[in-house]
Amino acid sequence: MNELLGYLRIIENQIHSILNRPFISSNPLEVKFRLALEEEKNAVHGAISALENSGEGGPLLHYFLSILYRADEVGHASFRAWARAASWMNLADEDTVKRLKEVFANMHQELKDAAPVIQKLFNQQNAKYIVPPMYR
Repeated sequence: MNELLGYLRIIENQIHSILNRPFISSNPLEVKFRLALEEEKNAVHGAISALENSGEGGPLLHYFLSILYRADEVGHASFRAWARAASWMNLADEDTVKRLKEVFANMHQELKDAAPVIQKLFNQQNAKYIVPPMYR
């Protein structure tokens, strides 16, 4: 349980590091990936409070973790599209895009690393409904 909580706290910090920055270009793709990050932030907060209150994997934790992974899929795809557009249209400097790419890659890796913990917590059969294939 503490291991999953550790992953969630790291992801929470990474989300905050992006959302605390002002909009770079207000491009619709940037708005989309930031909305997905807001959804991830809410899911992480819900999952952390579910873990802290119950201490085990219940339906509420299952719900929030499912949202977290789905929102990350959408946010990651939207971010990649924005990063391509940012380089084509000079919407942001290369260093900013590079730093954001690193944060998104780290978040993705944390979610991948958390997958085995979730599989232990919810068993293999139920975990497949939480963790999408690209994170396993």
